[in-house]
Amino acid sequence: MEGKRRKPSRASGFGSVKQVGVAVSIGFPLVVIGVLTLVIFLLSWVGTATALWILTGVVLGIGLIGALSRRVI
Repeated sequence: MEGKRRKPSRASGFGSVKQVGVAVSIGFPLVVIGVLTLVIFLLSWVGTATALWILTGVVLGIGLIGALSRRVI
């Protein structure tokens, strides 16, 4: 038994923790928020204020940049 190495026991919990990329954790949620806001504006025509359209475009743009980046946080 001396020659065999024993594997370290692992708890049967959550398993190994994997790193989550920027695209998954930040980019895609911002894209979803931006697209849904844009759809709501287009369907309702209530939020036609310029600042809201600019804010929607900025959120959508930041989300797309985050989603397309291959960074890991």
